[in-house]
Parts: sequence; structure tokens; C-alpha cells
Amino acid sequence: MDRTGAEPALTRVVADRGSDGRHGERRVRSLTRAAGAFGVVVSVIGLVSIAGWVFGVPALARITPAAVTLKFSTALSLVGVGCAITLLAHAELTGSARSRRAALVVALLVGLVGLGALIEDAHTPVGGRMSPLTAASVIGLVVALALTARHLDRSAHAVTMVVLTVVSPAVVGYEYGVQTLYGLGRFNTMAVPTAGAIVLAGTAVLFLRPGAGILSLLVGDTVGGVLTRLLLPWVCFGPNAVGAVVVIGLRHSGFAAPFALAIVVTVLTILGTVLVWFLGERLRDVDLRRGGAEDALAVAERALAERDRVQQELAASVRRTRRILASATDAYIAIDTSGRVTDWNEAAAATFGWSREDVLGKYLHHLIVPPSHAEAHQAGITHYLRTGEAPILGEKLELEALNRSGTLIPVDLTVWADRDDSVDGFHAFVRDITTRKRAEHNLRELNADLTEFAAIAAHDLRSPLTTIQMQVDLVL
Repeated sequence: MDRTGAEPALTRVVADRGSDGRHGERRVRSLTRAAGAFGVVVSVIGLVSIAGWVFGVPALARITPAAVTLKFSTALSLVGVGCAITLLAHAELTGSARSRRAALVVALLVGLVGLGALIEDAHTPVGGRMSPLTAASVIGLVVALALTARHLDRSAHAVTMVVLTVVSPAVVGYEYGVQTLYGLGRFNTMAVPTAGAIVLAGTAVLFLRPGAGILSLLVGDTVGGVLTRLLLPWVCFGPNAVGAVVVIGLRHSGFAAPFALAIVVTVLTILGTVLVWFLGERLRDVDLRRGGAEDALAVAERALAERDRVQQELAASVRRTRRILASATDAYIAIDTSGRVTDWNEAAAATFGWSREDVLGKYLHHLIVPPSHAEAHQAGITHYLRTGEAPILGEKLELEALNRSGTLIPVDLTVWADRDDSVDGFHAFVRDITTRKRAEHNLRELNADLTEFAAIAAHDLRSPLTTIQMQVDLVL
């Protein structure tokens, strides 16, 4: 295993995994759809107020008769901001460039309205129009929408958080009846519907592209993302809910201030304790799982080290085997199951005249198998692959083979096959026996000459011996 190549790839995977925060795609799309719905609600708030102005129904532009009225220009701006948010949500969900361009145009028009209100108020501050606080908030939302449309998510979220930070005290001020939190003067007061609509619009801007920017933690499947989704609603709304109950009690039940403070402290302490305990439980589970993962990683690393050691030993064994085969005095030839040459040592090159580079990948029966035996050679391979039977395997055979010049040479051949789960190929040792065959031929010729000489000698000796025998018989 190539560990040097694997480690950079693993590093890149870990970096990518860390950078994307393991976002839940369904969660991201759900929040984007929620942003579009929030945009619709913001537009409806503006339209209801416009209807109150058009039809002379003041109740539609304020919550209570004593509350600040939502101005007509503010209502128009809210309708525009809501439409821009809905269009951008549609663009994010469908990839529509037309919706994105339309959202930018609407946001630009709303920004001009807010900017005009700020400039006009700076020159001639009069009542009956958008307050500077509202105008600044609207301009901030427009800037955030434009940045979101350009996918400058961190900048867009930063601007949105500034707007929410400015407007949230107004909502809390209305909740607790603290006027200084929602207005510093007659013309800087923000209406209740305006504050609520701007908070909703700011939340929608954050939800348009939650997978990027500061909201990426919230939608991630990491431990931080899970804990944030569980704890953030309690942290944001829990204290406000407790405070609202206490304020109602102070107004309508005659609670004493120390008693109310004691209730707030007690409830917040209990809530904080529960949250801390819950957080500790989750972090303990994470730590235990991480410990198990580290143990598993250590086991995996040891297994990888052992596998590398075995692979290195196997590679060394293969190298030794190849050196032995390369230096063997007999020709070594290996072919795959289709008959193509996969190995060819130096002795084979010397025997048949082809170098290793010349023959690798070529069919053996095109190289050294005589044409008269080529068909039988291929048929034998096919038969063995089909049946697992071959009478020549392991047997020493004397055959004829072709060298590069086309000359037939006598050879000794021993063939065996790799067969575990499947046949990987066939191997053979081949020895050129031309010299031995020539010596055998010469020996047979010498034996024939000797036999002929003996016959002649026997014939030539038979006549003198016969004469001698006759003379001996006469003497006796």
C-alpha cells in the first residue's frame, strides 16, 4: 500500500469534511423554504398596514390605539423586503437567475426609499414618515440581501446581525414596556409591527443560505450543530418568557419587586442547571464515542502496519523469485489464460531470439509454437479452463519449437498452472536439447558403424578360420 500517496488524500478528505461542517441537505433546504415563508409574512404585514392607510382603518397600522403607527413608506418598504426575500429563496431552491435579478431590483428600490427617508429626515425632521432607526434597519436589510445574492454570506450575515442587534431591544422594550428601548425621541420610535417584521426579515436573510456563513454551525450534523439547535431556543426565548411572566405578575398581581427578582433568579438558575447538565451528558457521550473511535483507529493502524509488513515481505519474495527465474539456465515462460506472454526470462530470450520487451502481451502460439501445433495448443488451454484437466501438466515432454529465425529446435518442456480460486495463467520451463539430440544422433551413427564393422570383421575372419579347421582335421 502506498502510504505516502494515501496520506495527502486522507488529509484532503478530512479538510473538506471539516470545512463543510457536514451539513444536512434537507435541513438547509427546509430553512431556505422557511425564509421564503417569512418573506411572505413580512410582505403581508406591510400590505395590511397599507390597507389601513388606504381605507382609513388605523387599527390595521398599529397594535393598540396608544401604540406608534406603522408609516406608509415603512409599509411599502416591508412589502418590498418581503418580496425580495421570497424571490431569493426561490432562486436558492431552483437556481433561477431571473428570480435572483428580480430580488436585486426590488431590494434596490427599497434601499432607495430608505435612503431617501434618511436624507429627508436629516434636512427637515418632521413626523408622519419612516423613522431614522427604521430607515437604517431597512437599508441594512437591503445591503444584506444584495450580499446574499452575490453569495458573500459571511458579510451578509454580519450586516444582518447588526440590524437584529439594533432592532431586538425595541422588541424587548415593547415586551416589558420600556420606551427608551424602542424609541429615543418622537421621530425615532419604531412601531411594534415594524420591529417584529424587521426581526422576522433579518431571520429570513440568515435562513436564505444557512449552509454558509455564521449559520453553518446551526445546520451541521456535528456535535456543535446538534447542541446549538437544542440549546439556542432555550437561551433566546427562555429568559424572555420568564421575564414576561414576571412583568405580568408585577402589573396585575401586585408582586413585590424582590419577590419577582427571586422568581427570575430561581427559574433562570434551574433552567441554566438543566441546560448545563444536558450539555454535560451530551459531551460525555461524545467523549466516550471519540475514545472508542480512537481505540478503533489504533487497531486499524496496527492492522495497516501488519498488512504493510506482509505486503513488503510478499514483494521481497516476488523479487527473489523473479531474480531466480531471471538467472535460471532454462528458459522460463509464463502466459495468461488467453495465451498471451506475461513473463520471459533471459534464458528464453537467448533460446528463442526474442527479448522480453518483444514478446510481452503477444500470443505464444504466434511466437514459438509450430503452426501444425498452434490449434492444439489453444484447444488444450480452453479444455483445461473448462474442465480443469490437462494430461501434459507436470509431465516432461520432448517437442519442437520455433525460434525467431523460423528454425525448429528440439526442446524439453515442463508445464504447470496456477489454480487457486481461478486460473491466473500457465508457466513452463523449456530447455533447448539441440546439443543432446545431436549427440544422440552421432551416437546412433557410431553404433551403426560399429555394428557394420563387426559384421564385416566377422565375415572376413570366417574364411581363414574355416581353412585352418580343415587343415587341422587332415593332420589329425
